Amino acid sequence: MRPLFLLPCAFLLTACTKTAEPTLMQPASPPAKAIENPKPSAAKSKPVAPAIVEKSVDECIKELQGDNEESRARAAQALSKRGAEAAAAVPALTAALKDKNYPVRQAAAAALGMIGPQAKSALTTLLELLKDKHPAVRERAVVALRQIDPLAPGVLPALGQMMQDKESAVNAAATTALTMIGKPAAPVLIEAYKSRDNAVTLRAVAALGGIGTDAAAAIPVLTPALQSRDSVVRSRVADALGKMGPKDKTLVPGLLDALNDRDADVRRFAEDELAKIGPPARAALPGLLRALSDEDAGVLEGAVLALAKIDPEVREAVPVLRQRLKDDNLNVRREAVLALGRFGKPAVAPLIEALRDSSDEILIRAATALGKIGPDAKLAVPSLTTLVQDNDEEVRKAAGEALKKIDPAAAAKAGVK
Repeated sequence: MRPLFLLPCAFLLTACTKTAEPTLMQPASPPAKAIENPKPSAAKSKPVAPAIVEKSVDECIKELQGDNEESRARAAQALSKRGAEAAAAVPALTAALKDKNYPVRQAAAAALGMIGPQAKSALTTLLELLKDKHPAVRERAVVALRQIDPLAPGVLPALGQMMQDKESAVNAAATTALTMIGKPAAPVLIEAYKSRDNAVTLRAVAALGGIGTDAAAAIPVLTPALQSRDSVVRSRVADALGKMGPKDKTLVPGLLDALNDRDADVRRFAEDELAKIGPPARAALPGLLRALSDEDAGVLEGAVLALAKIDPEVREAVPVLRQRLKDDNLNVRREAVLALGRFGKPAVAPLIEALRDSSDEILIRAATALGKIGPDAKLAVPSLTTLVQDNDEEVRKAAGEALKKIDPAAAAKAGVK
């Protein structure tokens, strides 16, 4: 008997189908010589495809129990397309899970999953199928277990074990299944997180984050990992915690440590979460003020946003940001100017200094920030008046708009319309 391989999709689509045969009542075509002076047709006639007639579930079951292994695989594939309508085939499909040919086992598992809850009687055999030597079969069994009844006894722990499968397709299917199951899967994922296998740990973290707030029970378990030696673990945990909530001050201690992490991604995650917590995270203000001096522009931006959410009146930020205006990194200077614009009158002097920057972008942003401050920024009028004559059109425009908001008379005198 020749070995059976997975059949092409186009071939499988014809499973359990048959082509309608022409009947004897069909009229014969007239002989060509009987047609004289045929009139040209306005459009070429298209050949009519033979009708495809689907076989019944009973016929598919019969093929599923037949001797031809290719036919058995095609029959199971066809039944999977019927979904719940193929419930009568559950006993035959369950038996096919033990077929000697693995494509049949794979297709049978897929069909049972598509049938759904009506295939509960197959759960025991599907659990056994998780030990199949073929990864494709194990993967389909994982998916089917979730589709049929993920809360049935033994299913959740089994899916947790499959997260450790050596085949990526299988462990990914198990992780996805547990994520989709949601809150009931959280305890299993917490146990998987404790695995000595770092890959399993990361998959568990991703799944818990995917579940979101329904996995909040994992917060105290994951929070210590913000201090892990592994930067990937730290960043993934920070991301997951951000999705899980609740956003309250119980997370602050762990996030304070993360503010000092050597990985910029982790520092940014910590700032994002502190911003979400808001005023109850006041204990993080000193750390966020230090972050204003961070060499990473993204971390600087995150610190500014977090400070604005926690305490927008924290004036201690102004002198730190003033120093950042001297940074060689344009991105850092840009973030410093944007941040200073939030502090109103106390930021006027630093923003005037920014009007002497070599970058037109910084000049434009500084002028815009001063304009938003309004009349309290009158000290900037001389510098803005000078910029109204700048060579760059956008700089001139920004300076003029700022002058009109700060001192309309000075703007008119400078010729700003």
